[in-house]
Amino acid sequence: MRVVDPISLRVFISTIEEGSIARAAKRENLVPSAISKRIVDLERLLGVQLLTRGTDGVFPTPAGEALARRSWALLKEMEDIHLDMVEYAQGTRGHVRVQASVAALGMNATHDLREFFQKERQITVDLIEQYTPVIIDDIRNGKADIGIAMDICNTEGLTTFPYRSTSLSVVVPVSHPLAHKEQLTYAETLDYEQIESASHSGIAQFLDYAAGHLHAKKRVKMRVGSYETICRMIASGLGLGIVPSFFKQTCELPLDLRFITLNEIWAQIQVSIMIKENGRLNSASQALLDFLRARAR
Repeated sequence: MRVVDPISLRVFISTIEEGSIARAAKRENLVPSAISKRIVDLERLLGVQLLTRGTDGVFPTPAGEALARRSWALLKEMEDIHLDMVEYAQGTRGHVRVQASVAALGMNATHDLREFFQKERQITVDLIEQYTPVIIDDIRNGKADIGIAMDICNTEGLTTFPYRSTSLSVVVPVSHPLAHKEQLTYAETLDYEQIESASHSGIAQFLDYAAGHLHAKKRVKMRVGSYETICRMIASGLGLGIVPSFFKQTCELPLDLRFITLNEIWAQIQVSIMIKENGRLNSASQALLDFLRARAR
C-alpha cells in the first residue's frame, strides 16, 4: 500500500490557500508543472478528484476539503514533533499551547499558570487570550492543547473539568434608574441600551440566545473587547451591561457603578478546563492539566 507523501499534502494545502497552481508554485519554490504532478498523483493514489480547475483558479471538491482539514492537522502535528524534539535537545521538557478567555484569566488562571511555570521551568508555553467559541474550535481542530473558558457553548468533542464558578451581574451607573434594585431579571434589562463584548464572544452569543428565548430584541449600543472596557463605557452613561461578578472588586467603587445580581438560573457560570475528547496530551500538557485540576475550586 502506497503512503501519502507529507510534501504532497503541504503542496495541496498551499494550492487551496493560494487558489492558484502558479501562486502555490511560487510559495513552495517549485515549478507549476511539479505542483500539478503532485496533485494528480494524489488524486490517483486516493482515487478521487480533489480540485476543480477553471479560469478563475482552482477550488477544492468536497473530498478536497476533507483532505485539507485532515492534512492541516497532520502537518501541524509533524511540525509540533519537530519543535518538541528541538526543545528537548535544548534541555526543555515540553511545550504546551494554552488558550484562555478573558473571564478565565480574570479568575486567577494567570496566578495558577505563573505558579506552574515557576515550578516547571523546563516547560514552555504559548498562552493566547481568545474568545470562548474560538477556543473550543481550536481544541477540536488540534490548534490548542488546553483551554480555560466559560462553559456556555457547545463543547461536543471535548472533555471538560470544573475549574472555577462565577455569576453574572447587571452593571449600571449609580445614577441609573435601576441602580436601587437588589436583583434583576434579564428581561428587565432589555428596555435599556446595552454594552456588550464582541458578537463572536461566548457571552454575547449566550445573551443572544437568552434574548431570543424571551422573544425580545436587544438594544446593543456598543460592542467592545474587554469587560473592563464595558464597565468604563457603562460608567460614561452609554448603557448597562452583563458582566462576570468578580469584576465588582476592581470596577464598582472606582467607576461609581452598581453590580446588581442577575436573577436567572443561567447566570451561574462554570469556568472549565477543556481538552480534546480522547485526545493524547504530551507529558507537559498532562502535567499542566493535573496541576490546574488540583487548583480547581
